[in-house]
Amino acid sequence: MIILYIPGLYSADDPQEKALQLLQTIYPDAEKIINVTWECQNGENISLDTVVSSGVSKAFKDSNPLKGLLKIALDAFDSITDRWINALNDVKPTADFLANMIINDLSSTQRQNLILIGHSLGGNIIIRTLAHLYRRNVSIKSAVLLGAAIENTNENILLATNATQKPISSMVNPDDTALKVFQTVTGCQALGTGCKLNVDNSKFREYITSSHYGHSSAFYLSQWAEVNNVRMDFDESPLQLLKNVAVFLGINRLNEKKE
Repeated sequence: MIILYIPGLYSADDPQEKALQLLQTIYPDAEKIINVTWECQNGENISLDTVVSSGVSKAFKDSNPLKGLLKIALDAFDSITDRWINALNDVKPTADFLANMIINDLSSTQRQNLILIGHSLGGNIIIRTLAHLYRRNVSIKSAVLLGAAIENTNENILLATNATQKPISSMVNPDDTALKVFQTVTGCQALGTGCKLNVDNSKFREYITSSHYGHSSAFYLSQWAEVNNVRMDFDESPLQLLKNVAVFLGINRLNEKKE
């Protein structure tokens, strides 16, 4: 078994090393587990810890500390939103590159033992990669989507379901705040909040996660571990609450701009 893991938009709060460790726990018999880097992971990494600590320091020098702190949170949200928009432009060429690599660099046997696992925008890349493989009459073993950030009505979803031997598994969380940002930026609901297409259950299966506002790969992998009957403790950072507040404030701010 070969696993290619495609992460989403890189954040210093969601290190890929942790995701790879969790994958090794879920798939102890895997021959290879490879982290697939892509263009959007380059550049400045935004750390919530850094934003909060520097923001608090600056905010409390202001005559209105709460107003100063909220400004820091909103500025950070705007920065993250800009990165999402730029990342969406990188998704298609990355999927084309990955599909060509699978076709040209892997043997037929390796492809039949290949599992693609993608978090967030990584799930977007996987759907497009599988659609590309289908058009080339190539298939792989299976795929797992973790809070996939792609429109839940995207036509590539149906094509993708015909490029795997086993059903595509999609971890879905309607309460995911980051996917609400995706909806704000694109105007579309994400596949990671629930598919809106009439998809054959024998080819595409959704698993609803427990109520949780976070979007980290660690959270989604802990949920996927439960589906696979693997015991895994998950403890979200207490700073997640601050991230949720920043997200919701940012959404309201964007909506005000549109009006």
